[in-house]
Amino acid sequence: MSKDHKEVKERLIEAGMEEFSEKGYRNATIARICSQADVNIASVNYYFGSKDRLYQEVWRRAFVIALEKYPLHGGLGEDAPAEEQLRAFIQAKVYQLLNPGKLGAAGKILSNELSQETEILKEIKHEVILPMAELLESIVRKILGSNANESQVKLCAMSIINQCIVLGVMNAKGAFGPKNIFSGVIPDSQNREEGLEKIAEHIYQFSLAGIRKIAENCPEHKD
Repeated sequence: MSKDHKEVKERLIEAGMEEFSEKGYRNATIARICSQADVNIASVNYYFGSKDRLYQEVWRRAFVIALEKYPLHGGLGEDAPAEEQLRAFIQAKVYQLLNPGKLGAAGKILSNELSQETEILKEIKHEVILPMAELLESIVRKILGSNANESQVKLCAMSIINQCIVLGVMNAKGAFGPKNIFSGVIPDSQNREEGLEKIAEHIYQFSLAGIRKIAENCPEHKD
């Protein structure tokens, strides 16, 4: 592929990332994407074959960008304390889901998928959601202790990830505005970094306390 063709594809992916993350798959239009990319409206079919294929390219690129900036392991090794691994995981999810622009595109796409249930969710589930769940469960399992049963592990992991996901869905749907529920929870752009850190730390402390309370009732903790 020539340099010019690669540049056109990149512009379409960049424009698609903005359009799909803001509008969702159903409401996104090829016309707006091509206008934003400053290319002919036939370009999507020429370079990607369909809106679906462009969407697949966009969400994969978005997740790569988010994971490179905010890896779920937070740069920690496997031998790091499980509590620190949990903090890193939660921080990464909060930043992925609530950041504006490219860094938050993956979170918005995922949030839109969860609320719209399009076919692409099957691929996202296989490539993103299941590995993420497995990592979180492994961290929770370490904190709960070896005698915790799988139901406890999965329920704790579900509770943690849902705290993050619900914020992402609400953020994608504009539910944090001045007249909407939980207004002021998501900080404005000037205080974004500090605000996201505060949210992540709250979810971490809240979740860790819950896990430790459940761990007290695991057989190995009984007298």
